[in-house]
Amino acid sequence: MISVEHVTKRYGDVVAVDDLSFEIGEGHIYGFLGPNGAGKSTTMNIMTGCLSATEGKVTIDGYDIFQQPNEAKKRIGYLPEQPPLYLNETPREYLRFVGQAKGLKGAELKGQIDDVIAQTRLGNVSHRCIGTLSKGYRQRVGIAQALLGRPRVIILDEPTVGLDPLQIIEIRELIHTLGRDHTVLLSSHILSEVQAMCEQILIIAKGKLVAFDRPEQLERRLLSPNEIHLVAEGEMQRVRAILDRVGHITQCQLQADAPCRTSVQLKTDRDDLYEVSRALFFAFGEEGTPPVGDPSEKGESGGYLPPADRRGPDRTCVARKGGGGSVIAVFRHELRSYFHSLTAYVFGAFLLALVGLGAMLYNIQAAVSNFEYVLAFSSLVFVVIVPILTMRTIAEERKQKTDQLLYSLPLSTVQVVVGKYLALLLLFALPMAVIAVYPLLFSRFGQVYLPTSYGSILAFFLLGAALIAVGVFISSLTDNQGLAAGIGVAVILFNYYSVSLSEYVSSSAIGTTIAFLIGIVLLAAVIRFLTGSRFLALGIGALLAVITLLICYRNYDAFQGLLPSLMSTLSLFDRFNGFVNGVFDGTTIVYYLTVAGGALFLTVQSLEKRRYH
Repeated sequence: MISVEHVTKRYGDVVAVDDLSFEIGEGHIYGFLGPNGAGKSTTMNIMTGCLSATEGKVTIDGYDIFQQPNEAKKRIGYLPEQPPLYLNETPREYLRFVGQAKGLKGAELKGQIDDVIAQTRLGNVSHRCIGTLSKGYRQRVGIAQALLGRPRVIILDEPTVGLDPLQIIEIRELIHTLGRDHTVLLSSHILSEVQAMCEQILIIAKGKLVAFDRPEQLERRLLSPNEIHLVAEGEMQRVRAILDRVGHITQCQLQADAPCRTSVQLKTDRDDLYEVSRALFFAFGEEGTPPVGDPSEKGESGGYLPPADRRGPDRTCVARKGGGGSVIAVFRHELRSYFHSLTAYVFGAFLLALVGLGAMLYNIQAAVSNFEYVLAFSSLVFVVIVPILTMRTIAEERKQKTDQLLYSLPLSTVQVVVGKYLALLLLFALPMAVIAVYPLLFSRFGQVYLPTSYGSILAFFLLGAALIAVGVFISSLTDNQGLAAGIGVAVILFNYYSVSLSEYVSSSAIGTTIAFLIGIVLLAAVIRFLTGSRFLALGIGALLAVITLLICYRNYDAFQGLLPSLMSTLSLFDRFNGFVNGVFDGTTIVYYLTVAGGALFLTVQSLEKRRYH
């Protein structure tokens, strides 16, 4: 059912998961045991597609989680250690979004939501805001979303952490129920926890698999009433040094069992050997010399791989259509989230108020018939409203850890970004629809040149669309909404005044060359950030720097006055002024669309970088 083959995950020089391999058959409840920092969560994030592996392969029901992510994820329900919940929604609203993202529709969606609410006993709180629920109920909501789509595998990361004793008992009962119809893999750092719930136990330390067997087998091998037997990888001197660090050992006999293997027989002064055995497992695992079993059990698997289900993948199960439906699910959810808060109302009110003020000053008091002047006056509003609208788009997902939900669903990063962006465009289009009525109203009381007015309205909308895309990209760079808003204000303000600032920058060829080289350094930094490759960033930066210097050397005069000219040409706001002056410029429309597309592309790359690098 699940195959993990030689998976390694490195963060720079730190190895979080080290050549990990195991197989899990269909059915049963499996426990993933290890101390904090052992690599359990990292392994689970790799298994569910939330993280990439530096090396190795993971298949779910025959589907590669990296090569066929949508098909693999349709067979997985995942609950991270921190439940990825939208606290301002009700459980039913939240489950509707998850179900739609998994491809459920209509009666099937409603039926499955009702089923998982009943299964997790959420009926009494299904219409309450998740933010008001207790931790136990929030955990149930997280499990409920994992059950939608009827996945064959349920993966739960520390499902009982932070719960009170009664809540732990309730979650244990729920997990036992899930084990009847699903393959369940749950992680914990508490031995008694996995023993109480699991039929098979995997033990991991420092990213290495220490043991994998049934609880009674592990207990028989390692928890004998009188003594502990094990075989450790390593020479006797190294094994003895490790044992010296483990307390409560009263007697120890070592014997070379094979080259680089040592047979160990221990006695302890403790009646309850659970903690001593656990300490032994982790002590050996942390040194990269995991115990491999009881020497009397040489004919068995050594506690690593139980018999796996070798049947081929069931390709008729749980497969549903994806694609556009997933984009629509993200779009609807994002749109609803903005109306759950005041953001949508503040954005629309601010835009309409400023345009209304401009209309009063120009069209009513000054009796000017040019509505496009109102839009030119109002364009500065983007400095405020775009950061307000976009600062939470992705930054909030990362801060609340709900990005793990999006990554574990059968959604591509492109679908997530496009769905969110379309929701923001609709929020912008709603007040723009009201603004579009103004020229018609004014035309009843005087002469208004409608083609110029509506050309300017189109350009104003595309200008806003481009700036919103830039704001979404900025939001993807941080999990701090305030920082995202601050950077957004600075970037838009600089673009707004770039033409005025161009009068103060150097127009000499040397000044232009220096500015280009600084831009190349910044571009290399962005490439390094997005790809994680220092050599690629240095290579591209060096190549562009050489090309710039060669062009400057061979055509020095071409660089004279180039920097101020570029600042004016690249200004989004200066191009809008052409429409205000009655010039319908198709290149400006293409430029706006290019900026929007480029910013969204960079957003996707930013998210992929954080996910995979």
